[in-house]
Amino acid sequence: MIPYNRLDADERQAMALLSRQCYAKTHTVNPLGEIDVTRWGELIESDLMAEGSFAVMKNHEVIAYALMHPHEAGAAELGWRGVCAGEREHTRRWIVELTKRQVRCAQQFGLERLYAEIDTTDVWALSMLDFFPFEPVPAWVTYQR
Repeated sequence: MIPYNRLDADERQAMALLSRQCYAKTHTVNPLGEIDVTRWGELIESDLMAEGSFAVMKNHEVIAYALMHPHEAGAAELGWRGVCAGEREHTRRWIVELTKRQVRCAQQFGLERLYAEIDTTDVWALSMLDFFPFEPVPAWVTYQR
């Protein structure tokens, strides 16, 4: 597991591509607009906690990732996460491992709270929710025109 800030440019590009693919897979009802992988990577980096975001590498390929973003003082948000198609049978394992690493990182940073937005269409976020005991808050219902 490698922190985002230790990935080289090609690995960051590969992680951005996987992130865009995973995002598109979870947003089929409200599909992702046309955006190239370079711009997607810029969006990721715009509010990323690089030292709390991680990639799993296998044979020099990014096979899973989890992002962390600043939230409020003393808190962070567990962001997008995903697993490549060739590793989907290990989704729970990779998501749990990545999230555990993020929790340890948050403890090292002295953070008191972690937040997560869990969409019912996001299999990777649901894998995290299934394992970690988040306190629920009222759901947001979104509609597309």
